[in-house]
Amino acid sequence: MKSLVRFSIALALTLVLVPAAFATNGMEATASGARAAGMGGVDIAIATDATAMNTNPAGLTQLLGHRIDFGTALLIPIVHFKNDLNDKDGVVNIFPMPMIAYGYRFQNVPIALGLGVFTQGGMGAEFKLDHAIAGQDADYFSTLGYMKLAPTIAYQPHEMVSLGGAFNLGWAQMGMKMPFAVHPSIMTGRAMRGGSEVSFGSLFENMLGYDELTAMAELENANAFGFGGKLGILITPHEVVSLGLAYTFQTTLTFHGDAKMDMQGQFDDALPKMVDAFQLMPSVDTPQQAEQAVMEFFQENGVDPERGYAANYDAEVEFAWPRKLAFGVAVRPLEQLLMGVDVTWINWSATMEKFKMTLSNGDNDNINKMIGGDKVVAEIPLKWEDQLVFAFGTQYEFLPGAFARVGYNYGKNPVPDDTVFAVFPAIVEHHITLGGGYNVKDFFEVNAAYEYAVSNTQTASSDHQIAAEYDNSESTLGEHLAHVMFSFAF
Repeated sequence: MKSLVRFSIALALTLVLVPAAFATNGMEATASGARAAGMGGVDIAIATDATAMNTNPAGLTQLLGHRIDFGTALLIPIVHFKNDLNDKDGVVNIFPMPMIAYGYRFQNVPIALGLGVFTQGGMGAEFKLDHAIAGQDADYFSTLGYMKLAPTIAYQPHEMVSLGGAFNLGWAQMGMKMPFAVHPSIMTGRAMRGGSEVSFGSLFENMLGYDELTAMAELENANAFGFGGKLGILITPHEVVSLGLAYTFQTTLTFHGDAKMDMQGQFDDALPKMVDAFQLMPSVDTPQQAEQAVMEFFQENGVDPERGYAANYDAEVEFAWPRKLAFGVAVRPLEQLLMGVDVTWINWSATMEKFKMTLSNGDNDNINKMIGGDKVVAEIPLKWEDQLVFAFGTQYEFLPGAFARVGYNYGKNPVPDDTVFAVFPAIVEHHITLGGGYNVKDFFEVNAAYEYAVSNTQTASSDHQIAAEYDNSESTLGEHLAHVMFSFAF
């Protein structure tokens, strides 16, 4: 009972203290614990610890009595961005990715139960970049982290077959700050000019020549909860071979938070162009008269420059974590040697087609007048492709209780050239891993691993769909991860 109380306290602390994380197969972490990380993430047909509930819950039946596994990965992404105005490294951050899992296999019935908290993945990057509208050293920042609580049950109806299921309660955090580009048509508010009524968007597009407008956007305190699940089967047709299959259901996550849209830089850029345009009016003779005419135009149409051009909103962001289907094979040709292969399909195309934000209750009448209300619906196209991930790993027991591991993980970059951008560079493909572990009398075990995600550079297309600043830009991402996990069995 004391062990369960301690586990519950640790579980609560993990939920409260965990920050957002960055991961590697798209947004998906390559491994749920240090043992699997050392083998390139191979874990679907291998069940030697309680982290099985996050990969193939059927594997919990392979435990003997109680087991607790806890640890973390420390991830350091190395990012770089280059475009016409920038050739800069990103800020170096360290993201902890904690996990804790408890499993128990009953002695008299073929049932196992488990409960765990896992950092499932996320992404993030931070830059100080120059921007034509936002100015020098503008903040570019994103962070997205997803964790889940996984109550699990597994049943072994036959010595060669185990079945398992996990119910997942997901919790996610999101934050973002960056110049945000929208088409002028978003400004549907009406204005009188020259005796006729036109939209503000038409004025910016046709009179001033803008094909996109830029606001400094910031999303804060955005949290979401969602429900999902996982089903798995583990088959051991022979003592040296095991097969695993696991399916993860999609989890819908609707974020609610606070947002700010600041268009002051855009209007500072537009004002000289408006003055130049008004100088062409027959009744205007001097630049001073043109500037006065611009001010009168805004005031007559309900826009007061004294109020500025920044607004606060309530934000809602539609998001989802994708479904997965994974198959694994493990072989133990020698008592000391364990080898495994996993293949995982991740359905990014169903969840990362676009990034939709609904901003409501805007508090600046200037912005409300120009966009035609206090609500803004904006979409960032993403168009991610589905991803196949291949993992290969080997473990060798070179001394009694001492293990060495090596692995490789490959997942084709799911991000297309026309939507890759600085703060969402989930583009790494190749991962090389090394690890080791030591078991003390089947009671205490420690495992550690190092994972290197090989740096990858992606060149954006010349017709980028998010913003013109990303046309022909280069985004680079590489990663270093250090994993450690401690385990007790009793």
